[in-house]
Amino acid sequence: MPLYNSSELFQTVARYASFTALLTDPVGQVIWCSDRWLKKYGAPEPNGSLPEWMKAVYVEKLSQFSEQKRIIFLQKDGSSEISEYWIETLKHDEEVLGYLICPGQEALVELQHWEKMPLGISLIDEDLKIITFNETECELMGYTREEYINSLVTKHIQEEYINTKIRNHQKLFSGELKHFYLKEQRKRKNGHLIWVYVFSTLMSHPVTDKKLRVNFTHSLSNIDERQMEQAVLSEYMDLFIEAIPNPLFIKDREHRFIHLNKPLCELTGFSKEQLLGKLDIDFFPEHEAKVFWEKDEVIFNGATVVVNEEELTNAKGEKRILSTTKHRFQIEGEELKLVGVISDITENIRTRELLYEHESLIESINQNLEDAIYRSTPDRRLVYVNKAFAQMFGYRDEKEVLDLNSISLYDDPDRRNELSEQIIRDGYFRNEQVLFRRRDESTFWGIVSGTLTKGIDGKNYFNGVIRDITEIIKVQDELRHAKQQAEQLNKLKSSFLANMSHEIRTPINGILGLAEVISQMTTDQEIKHFVDLQKQSGKRLLETINSILNLSKLEAEGAQMELNPLEVIPALKENLVAHGLMAMQKGLYLHFSPSDEQMVILSDGPLFHQILNNLIGNAIKFTEQGGVMVSCNNFVSRRNEPFVEISIKDTGIGISEEFLPNIFSPFEQESTGHKRKYEGNGLGLSITKKYIELLGGQIEVSSRKNQGSTFRLFLPLIS
Repeated sequence: MPLYNSSELFQTVARYASFTALLTDPVGQVIWCSDRWLKKYGAPEPNGSLPEWMKAVYVEKLSQFSEQKRIIFLQKDGSSEISEYWIETLKHDEEVLGYLICPGQEALVELQHWEKMPLGISLIDEDLKIITFNETECELMGYTREEYINSLVTKHIQEEYINTKIRNHQKLFSGELKHFYLKEQRKRKNGHLIWVYVFSTLMSHPVTDKKLRVNFTHSLSNIDERQMEQAVLSEYMDLFIEAIPNPLFIKDREHRFIHLNKPLCELTGFSKEQLLGKLDIDFFPEHEAKVFWEKDEVIFNGATVVVNEEELTNAKGEKRILSTTKHRFQIEGEELKLVGVISDITENIRTRELLYEHESLIESINQNLEDAIYRSTPDRRLVYVNKAFAQMFGYRDEKEVLDLNSISLYDDPDRRNELSEQIIRDGYFRNEQVLFRRRDESTFWGIVSGTLTKGIDGKNYFNGVIRDITEIIKVQDELRHAKQQAEQLNKLKSSFLANMSHEIRTPINGILGLAEVISQMTTDQEIKHFVDLQKQSGKRLLETINSILNLSKLEAEGAQMELNPLEVIPALKENLVAHGLMAMQKGLYLHFSPSDEQMVILSDGPLFHQILNNLIGNAIKFTEQGGVMVSCNNFVSRRNEPFVEISIKDTGIGISEEFLPNIFSPFEQESTGHKRKYEGNGLGLSITKKYIELLGGQIEVSSRKNQGSTFRLFLPLIS
């Protein structure tokens, strides 16, 4: 097949050629497009397919495009363009690999240039088989295309060079070598021997991803070795320069551009043809060209490497800031040259300026905060504080505090040492209560949090925030005193309610009984409706009073229990059956994962079921999607005591981190007020916890808001 039908080499050429090009697979999926295609028509669709405007003129007539066609293309800016384009079929071993679209004859001339170039070019697979080549390679070896294709490389090499060739070939495919360069004797078809230089490197086919070796071959029949080396160097200098992603140029001693790559053209806005052989002054403002000249002269006059930050105005008039690394080099027998590699740091400079603005904003916020902010070194020296810090510790301004030993600010120096050890060990500490000392020796209570960070100098620093909580401590003392009084009153209340349980329950039961009689006796639907509302309210009131009375009785004198051996798994199954309908009505799953072992506890049966009712009922109540998983397993405590662990895990609304400490407190609910979604009196979990503790067990909870909750209760097993 012709060399330009190789999609790998086509990409190599087309990426740097000055025409628009697109490569597709046999069904029209875009494999690759050139930079100029992107600029002119925009990117392909996200899924790699052709844009809709192309499908009508391309995909439907795919098989017909073997000659030049006139096609209407829609450009990126929305305007239309009528252009002659070539559609070429890409094949390998008669298999259609895809199609390429490129402008008329100019594209094929560019591609076919590779067929006629003075280098013999061939592609070799891992088995040393020649799979494609250009016309120059055919002419060099004296074979026809049909005779040369699929033949082994070793067939055409003089015997004494074969082993070296095979070793280098294997090292290339194994990754030991990136390329190799050999002088060897080749055998032409007519039996004549010729000397050649061969440069070999590795590439991947873009469609099949198959690794191939590409050979570039020069015949030594008409030129000597020195001429050969210079020719090869010139050929490959251009190839290697183009492979470098950064803008790159080479200048001669007269400051003229003699080599450059495509990224430099894109940066400057000028083509390679415009720049080659020209000076900076021919394209850039005089003051910029003068700077370039002077800094180039520094290199030419003896400096080995210079890195400059330079400003360049491109062809569009845009200002770009560049960091240019320049070297000088000289090849034996040739004049001194300069090579420059450019990094466009315009965006970095803008980012740096934006970062400065952000730092200024953060500093402004720091200086206006009421909390004290500081940074200190591990040896306790303060290197940064904000205005609030100076004021909090009684100094006139921040400068008076800098370089102070921070240990002098602690009433107890040992406390400072403890925090230092903690931050070095853990990397942070949170909300530590500390007694600080002001400049005038007065003290105040503060909450301090700190982190260990590494500065841009590579050193460790302690960063912290201090909040004055003197008033909070005062309020806490008052609350502590109030709490003690409340606890005393609570004990009186519990004792009173426990004694009054019969007197409160009896009237409510009488009201509910009378409501039931009225409901059965009347036929008036409106009266029935009102009586039903009265019954619902009465039952809810009775449940609340029962919970209050049960809690009060527990607090006052404990529960009356009848303890007997109880098998856990049958009791759990019985309870889950009772809750199954409730879960099904809400569209939730209710799964049970029991242990294979028999587990027996000493418990009061009704009390155990009340515990499960509260926990499983709550899990279903507070879950809208997903469901509830119940499991039980053996658990051995740190004291080597056997327990049963019962886990109730739901996918419900979860509990916030802030409310978790209060979850078992009586009358506590995370959602409060008359608009709350879920009804309840906040006593269920408090009573449940007390029941579990009466049975010698414990209960734990883990939860995150909107991510569900897991309640784990542990009850001692009978040995």
